[in-house]
Amino acid sequence: QMGGDTARLKPHHFISYLFSQQNAPDFAKLFDDTLRDIAQTNNDVFAVKTDGGAKLVLFDRVSEYIADESKRDAFCRAIINKLIEFSFERIFTQKFDFYATIFEYLIKDYNSNSGGKYAEYYTPHAVAHIMAAILVPTDQQGKVKNVSCYDPSAGSGTLLMNVAHAIGENRYSIYTQDISQKSSNLLRLNLILNNLVHSIPNVIQGNTVL
Repeated sequence: QMGGDTARLKPHHFISYLFSQQNAPDFAKLFDDTLRDIAQTNNDVFAVKTDGGAKLVLFDRVSEYIADESKRDAFCRAIINKLIEFSFERIFTQKFDFYATIFEYLIKDYNSNSGGKYAEYYTPHAVAHIMAAILVPTDQQGKVKNVSCYDPSAGSGTLLMNVAHAIGENRYSIYTQDISQKSSNLLRLNLILNNLVHSIPNVIQGNTVL
């Protein structure tokens, strides 16, 4: 029996189904509608709340990031063809060590442009690893439990993920807030990938100072 934090998927949500439909007319719409349906079906598990109580769903319509509508079908086909070839079993076994490398790649450019609108600077993985080792020494790893950690400017959660990995994901609950919706989305993805879905209800997107 699957736990309550497991995603609920219908047959037409699967990558294999989308792959079989990639030559259908308006494939980009089908692709986007599928993402939105997955998000709405699992909104009670994966939605992040704002400080005003609104829910931020898991997926947006990704094809709309392509300005030229004539190229949207090809864009979504390219995504599904990459996904169908990928073996997810391997990354599920590697967990944190695999995902940390991906997130380091995703956030690397944000630290090089003055932090953007909100002066966002993400903690490099190497720095977060050192900080986590200070907070949770090697001789304490695997021994501490029922730990709660609050970060009022969590960003993508790099530091929190390193601490969770040192303590043990099933021994650790996260409470966070961040003004940036982009950062909150990255944090949510980090929580999902690192077996910390139980902490998603504790994530708030909003200004901590106000």
